[in-house]
Amino acid sequence: MPNWCMTTFMFVGNKEEINVFADKINEWTSKEFTKTDFGVDWLGNILYGAGLEDRIDSNENSIRCRGNIVQIDDVYEHDDNIASLQVITESAWVPMGIMWQETIKALGLDSIKFCYEAEEPGCELYWIYDPDNLGTFKGDEVYIDSCMKNNFFTEYCSEEYAIKQINKMLDCNEITFDGVVSKCNEFNDKHEDGDEFVYLHKFEQINVLMD
Repeated sequence: MPNWCMTTFMFVGNKEEINVFADKINEWTSKEFTKTDFGVDWLGNILYGAGLEDRIDSNENSIRCRGNIVQIDDVYEHDDNIASLQVITESAWVPMGIMWQETIKALGLDSIKFCYEAEEPGCELYWIYDPDNLGTFKGDEVYIDSCMKNNFFTEYCSEEYAIKQINKMLDCNEITFDGVVSKCNEFNDKHEDGDEFVYLHKFEQINVLMD
């Protein structure tokens, strides 16, 4: 049983190509090209639609696609003939961005670039992929995940904000990120039953798809 990675992809390009891309995704996830436990939302349906089915888990030049689409938003049109599309996926262990790269290439949609924010807590995978500086996840340096006195609190924020927030939550006065991480660890050690916790997860900026 794998750990599941939740990934928010943002695709950005000219309006015509983004609309074509969105239409294709919706079309290809309206039916099953082959029977799987994932049903119509299987990521592999995208590869089948793009004519890349022979590369699914093949011995050479393989593309991984174990997972499903959780949500497809409507196309958002910006100024200057630019549009964007957000797609949220759940996949085994890693984000599986290569399948999207290869699908875009197969469709010849040259204007489309993408970035993503991915979380797989089991292996402490917190990645932001944005080699083209699209800036969708700018400012998301840390993910705070906490529960104190039955009050759950989560937030994506900068390191500076995280330091201030943890100082407030734990009534301390640390001035560095490492300092508040140590305070969180001390707090969690005192609450081994897990009823209360404060975790800080720092995002790693990556520029290469690591599927």
